[in-house]
Amino acid sequence: SADKVAVTLADGTKNFLTDGKTYVYDNADNEPNACLFSKDDLTVNGGGSLEIKANNNNGIGTKNDLRIFSGNITVSAAKNALKGNDSVAINSGVVINITKCKDGIKTDNTEEVLKGFVYIRGGDISITASDDGIQATRKVTVEGGNITVSARSNVINCDGEVKVAKDVITEK
Repeated sequence: SADKVAVTLADGTKNFLTDGKTYVYDNADNEPNACLFSKDDLTVNGGGSLEIKANNNNGIGTKNDLRIFSGNITVSAAKNALKGNDSVAINSGVVINITKCKDGIKTDNTEEVLKGFVYIRGGDISITASDDGIQATRKVTVEGGNITVSARSNVINCDGEVKVAKDVITEK
């Protein structure tokens, strides 16, 4: 827990995180919801790689804003691969491979008007999801990148505004 947390993947490194099927915590307020988890804003960057196998819940998650600026990231998760309660933002230059999950990229804040959005500026992103590829409560904006989605339900699930640049998302 901190105001802002950053995880930097050192250039050329291969990093691995996995968790158990159950967590032990002293009360519900301290309950983590992801293998890589922060109660506050979480940023992932750097030139290395990160492989996450989340056996309990989400792969990378935060109770606030999740930002992925760079790196080569592979996630499989029991629930959602990338989960920012308030928002998820992905920059160009990132490679994300989501191999198994319920929802690929998800945000679900319904209480704050300026929250509950997914913003993708670019990157190479592959999502295989048993439910939705990208899910947001208020807004999904995809400005660029190369995104491939295989989802049983919706490629994008959003009751609010959806803006996707032409020829950026391919459905498998």
